[in-house]
Amino acid sequence: MDDPETERGFDSRIIAGISTPSMVAQVLDLEVPPDRELVLCERTSTIALQRQVRQNFAEGRFECEGGPRRFDDIGRLMFVPAMTPLRIKYEGRNISIVRCMFPKETFDETIASEGAVATKQLRNCLNIKSAPIRSLMMSVAREIENKARFTDELVECYGQILTIELKRYFDLCAADGGISRGGMSTGALRKVIERIEADTIPPSLEELAALTGLSKRHLTRSFRQSTGQTILEKINESRFNRANLAIAHGEKNLSEVARMSGYDSLAAFSQAYKKWFGKSPTKYSMP
Repeated sequence: MDDPETERGFDSRIIAGISTPSMVAQVLDLEVPPDRELVLCERTSTIALQRQVRQNFAEGRFECEGGPRRFDDIGRLMFVPAMTPLRIKYEGRNISIVRCMFPKETFDETIASEGAVATKQLRNCLNIKSAPIRSLMMSVAREIENKARFTDELVECYGQILTIELKRYFDLCAADGGISRGGMSTGALRKVIERIEADTIPPSLEELAALTGLSKRHLTRSFRQSTGQTILEKINESRFNRANLAIAHGEKNLSEVARMSGYDSLAAFSQAYKKWFGKSPTKYSMP
């Protein structure tokens, strides 16, 4: 999204950024008007991860020869190959993202350019189901927001690892004929995500199973097929993003944040929070 044309329809604000030999990484906020349809055409190969508490539901379709004809759901993590137009239908919700942009030639030999394989690979671009890639993107965001000694060198290493993980991911897509098979229906998946992201105590597996009418076993398996995450990983992602937001805004004290996150004690919350973010919640609550 380094091309000004791609920002049309968005109001964007770059929060933090860094440029290394392998990539450009940025954290930014986007204001998306409701029910907007637009076409993005990136000069660089770009991977982007939504970081806000509530997912912005959207659909996308690559508009190129051999590309998929129907619109597919866009997940929290997506990849846009360089110079490949992507039409997106947004519902409209402000988005906080971390994005990493690579030179076009980085993935020229990785993404198939024609035929059935290309169609399946492009569809998989819209919902990257990879825990290692998601974790790397979160690490990039934390590092460039909290710049410290050796940040440039560390982000450069993250960029090189991201390149390898993305190439492995698309090699798997090609070898497996596309890895987006199975999973939940769009309606059921949306119910689960919206309940997990609601401003209440995190749900139990039993509650989510009842909500979707699925058995707990079917629910856990199909959710992971659809998102690349376990339900527990998704719950933790949502609860800690919400907790971090509350701490940063000073809306509640740490004990209140712990309770709203589903923890009986501040000590248990602090331990889990530090494991997730790499820093204790008191670090974020300081002026």
